Amino acid sequence: MSFVMAPTIPQSDAMQEATRPAGEQRTTSTLPQMSVVLGIPAAKADRDFAYTLSFPNKEIAPREVEKGWRIDELDIRNELQIIPASPDGKPPILTDGGEWNVILRSSNGEAFQDPMFIGMADRLHAYLFGTSSAKQILLVSRMGEIRVLADAPEHAMSLGVKDGSVWLATYTPGEGIESDLKGPSRLIRISPSGLQEVIAQEANVIVRVIPGPEKSLAYHTEEGNFVSIKDEKRWSGNGLPLLWLDATKLLFAQEKKIYVLDMETLEQEFYLDAPASPMVAHVL
Repeated sequence: MSFVMAPTIPQSDAMQEATRPAGEQRTTSTLPQMSVVLGIPAAKADRDFAYTLSFPNKEIAPREVEKGWRIDELDIRNELQIIPASPDGKPPILTDGGEWNVILRSSNGEAFQDPMFIGMADRLHAYLFGTSSAKQILLVSRMGEIRVLADAPEHAMSLGVKDGSVWLATYTPGEGIESDLKGPSRLIRISPSGLQEVIAQEANVIVRVIPGPEKSLAYHTEEGNFVSIKDEKRWSGNGLPLLWLDATKLLFAQEKKIYVLDMETLEQEFYLDAPASPMVAHVL
């Protein structure tokens, strides 16, 4: 399996890089006018919490959510499910009980083993893991076409589908079934055409990726650090990247404190304190 090192993440000495300590405040350029939903988990409550954050006027207000609501519902809801293979030899089926009813067979007619849903490429195409001769990444269309895009890298976990592509992070398994995963880690993007790119490499395991407009990118490691990259500029620090407000401004959190990072100036601005630590953010 071969990979292309993506040119969007240069690692040369010419790259401008900044590292900011927690709590340092800077002033960024004008923020876009928009509203964002912050999702805050509350595992012991009957629902998670949601707040509307307004830019640029620094207003935050609670949003009413129904009992049982959880922050993963801020993502595009997936109605597809996989009916596993039956003991009598029937193959697995990807279905929504309506328009989607795709039998998961390889080109040689054998059923894919252990199929697992990854995410939607668009409303007519879905990404799956499936095993034939090896564990593979599949692109399945609603019309029934199944394309093998790539063999899945050994010891890789899915970071989901973002901007139509599959994102994976590799790791080194620890000793024992319940041991922690270890680095080094590669961040890999696989496009709907099957193009595979190694986007970044880190000493620690990469656990989250936030791609933005015009090839801006942020990713987060298990150690609680994150890296933000835009063109020839790179910023690293502590916190959780949440959302690109535009191609150069990244919303991130350090526990309850919300910041905006400006990748044009490599400076961060403290924005406000949230009621609790947000884990996700989505544009309204």
